[in-house]
Amino acid sequence: MAAIGDSSAGGGGGTVCVTGGSGFIGSWLVRLLLDRGYTVHATVKNLQDESETKHLQALDGADTRLRLFQMDLLDPASVTLAVDGAHGVIHVASPVILNPTQDPEATTRFLHNLIRFNQSCGHDRLMLLLLLHACRPAVSGALNVLRAAKDCGIARVVMVSSQTAMVPIPGEWPAGKVIDDDCWADVELLKKKQFWYNVSKILAEKAAWDFAAKEGLQLVVLHPGLVLGPMLTPSPTASLGLLLQILGGQKFDIEDFFVGCVDVRDVARSLIVLYENTTAQGRHLCIESIERLADFHDKLAELYPEFPVYRIQEDKQDWVVRSKTASKKLIDLGVQFIPLDKTIRDTVDCLRSKVPCPEREGPSRAFRAKCGKRSSKKMAAIGDSSAGGGAGTVCVTGGSGFIGSWLVRLLLDRGYTVHATVKNLQDEGETKHLEALDGANTRLRLFQMDLLDPASVTPAVDGAHGGELLQPAVSGALNVLRVAKDCGVARVVMVSSQTAMVPIPEWPAGKVIDDDCWADVELLKKKQFWYNVSKTLAEKAAWDFASKEGLQLVVLNPGLVLGPMLTPSPTASLGLLLQILGGQKFDIEDFYVGCVDVRDVAQSLIVLYENTSAQGRHLCIESIERLIDFHDKLAELNPEFPIFRIQEDKQGWVVRSKAASKKLIDLGVQFIPFDKTIRDTVDCLRSKGYI
Repeated sequence: MAAIGDSSAGGGGGTVCVTGGSGFIGSWLVRLLLDRGYTVHATVKNLQDESETKHLQALDGADTRLRLFQMDLLDPASVTLAVDGAHGVIHVASPVILNPTQDPEATTRFLHNLIRFNQSCGHDRLMLLLLLHACRPAVSGALNVLRAAKDCGIARVVMVSSQTAMVPIPGEWPAGKVIDDDCWADVELLKKKQFWYNVSKILAEKAAWDFAAKEGLQLVVLHPGLVLGPMLTPSPTASLGLLLQILGGQKFDIEDFFVGCVDVRDVARSLIVLYENTTAQGRHLCIESIERLADFHDKLAELYPEFPVYRIQEDKQDWVVRSKTASKKLIDLGVQFIPLDKTIRDTVDCLRSKVPCPEREGPSRAFRAKCGKRSSKKMAAIGDSSAGGGAGTVCVTGGSGFIGSWLVRLLLDRGYTVHATVKNLQDEGETKHLEALDGANTRLRLFQMDLLDPASVTPAVDGAHGGELLQPAVSGALNVLRVAKDCGVARVVMVSSQTAMVPIPEWPAGKVIDDDCWADVELLKKKQFWYNVSKTLAEKAAWDFASKEGLQLVVLNPGLVLGPMLTPSPTASLGLLLQILGGQKFDIEDFYVGCVDVRDVAQSLIVLYENTSAQGRHLCIESIERLIDFHDKLAELNPEFPIFRIQEDKQGWVVRSKAASKKLIDLGVQFIPFDKTIRDTVDCLRSKGYI
């Protein structure tokens, strides 16, 4: 069959085709797209091969929003089948055949041709045959994808090329100038050195640009450096194999084109940023920093002195001008690159946990002896963060909850070590979904904490460099802030709520609610909205403490939080949605002003944590709307449910707005559309048996 899965229940109009979806970059891209609520058409070579499909089918959201297509890039019909029905294409796959093909008959023909051409026509003709055999699939494959996109009415394609399509450029590039998006590698030099992968990338990209120009197709291209990072795939790719061999003492002559590394998670994020920012154009170098091969070897040797890493004595890369801002176009679009130290550590941790140790070459005995080692301390904490991402340790209170679990997941995805607090370490309902997260085995520690017991707060915060605060009551919030200060943590990001902003009777009529709003506590007490009161008082107490003690505090104020859950059971906001779907009506017009996706809440917290210039309060909401709008949208999207239709709009004081969270938008947060959030929430509740 041609496809597995059904996207009919997916996230509205947001369907993206990802070619090469089972690969190192592709699988991370599929995961992050699913996390953002997209429906994904992912292509694989063989639907019957579990090593290509199983890790994709295990992703959150895959059961309802992922379709797998068996595709041969050289077969236009199979390409069209995958692209059809998508609204955009991200072309990751690049078939480069450097070894005989898997087809025995084709292999025989290929070898016979090589021998015959070499004997009769000499080395130049042999090179020509190698060029055609190695590079034709990449060029033809790229063109087949672009043609299919155009034929299916898709106006915009994001394509993965490589930094190897930019260098080497001997004698042409000005000395002392940093490599940038205008660089094109010297194809003839690469052919001479038989770097066929590099040649294929250049030819495929040039052919793609020519096609796009002629056919009026919007094309955007990403050029990653050497891609490292944790893998979702069951076995390492070429770049991870290269790292393993360097750790084992080997030296590769790649000074002609090595200019630095990038984390696979940043590659996937960059592709999504380019896809979602329709103003992005041209080529985009994607690299944490430009550096030399000697720097890379030195960094590996510094981080892993137990490995026999070869120390390069002669630096042959004077032409490489080091730079931390070579990917400025992506940085300006909001991409924040994971530091190289983190990427290397996370890669090695992942390889330790997944890869059988080589016997003859590769990592040393010290590496092999350490493979699979784990420690577990069941006291106040579970796990061991010593192997985590360097200095990047973040404490997340309320880590097992709806928002907290997504925050932990995204922090682990970004390479952080996480101290997450739970109420009861013996309750699998609080711990199991966290321990199942990628990276949890080496970079997650779970702490049992009572927010009202300062002694239990200290172990969780100690050793962390930032704090994310969830479920704060006044005393609990102050305990965490005090402990953060005592442990030398300078900056805390705290979750409050939009309910700490409204109702506000004295707010000027016709003015959009913003970060200056504070809810009327006396009115809330009168109406016995105690949750709202606690949020308001806790936030005010936190601001007072931070002001007196000189602590940097940043606060996020989310609206009604919906979205797919990682937790085993629904939280209050999802319970509210379930009851509204069942026909109930709640009198929450006094403070309801809109919804936000849990994934955007978690992403916003990380953005606030990583942007140290961010200050003050931040309303976090997809759009300001009224309760009647919410009920109408639910009824429109889910006509099979007996949703109560509100007849009288009592929220004349709510001024609708799509830009109420401008501070977060300016920091790069792109909110998942409300329709997507509702669909994904309902799909999740269905899949878990709550609908």
